[in-house]
Amino acid sequence: MRRLFVAALGVGEPGWLVEAARVWGPSGDTGSAVAGDAGAESADVESAGSESVGVESTGPESVGVEPTGSEPTGPQPTASRPTVAIAIWRDPWMVVGGRTYTSDVLERLGFANAFGGADRYPHVDVAAIRAAADLVLLPDEPYAFGPDDGPEVFRGGEHPVPSVCLDGRSITWYGPAMVGARRYLEEILAPWR
Repeated sequence: MRRLFVAALGVGEPGWLVEAARVWGPSGDTGSAVAGDAGAESADVESAGSESVGVESTGPESVGVEPTGSEPTGPQPTASRPTVAIAIWRDPWMVVGGRTYTSDVLERLGFANAFGGADRYPHVDVAAIRAAADLVLLPDEPYAFGPDDGPEVFRGGEHPVPSVCLDGRSITWYGPAMVGARRYLEEILAPWR
């Protein structure tokens, strides 16, 4: 994102981007979504000609996140981390898969995405979510999960799984929302660390 603002637009780096880089730090993997790449592609404005913009997958150092020494250095091995499913829709049930901004946020917080090996937003059934996850996150967007719409599905039965309703903006929006998101998410997820 830094290159977008500085090199492509020539407007300088916004304060929120500097603060987000400080708060989130490096993830230790390439294609960092938290840095603004959403796990896919970002414009390579430094090497592009004046007529076109090249596209490449870039690491955190090239999209605006530089280590300051106080951030976590990257995700832990999956076996030692709680596994979390993030539901984004109901009827049909859809969850966050890999190569997404939201999955990268989850990894940076020290959790494993239960569906990280799947496509970006796979359709799944409730039994698959229950079997794969230690915890289910139910953001209020894009589907408006709430205390009476979502958690009841994961209570009881053969494989009950705890669920947490949360502000979707904190885990699905990049940009200025990144600055306060880490503290909010760490507080909500603290019981499952």
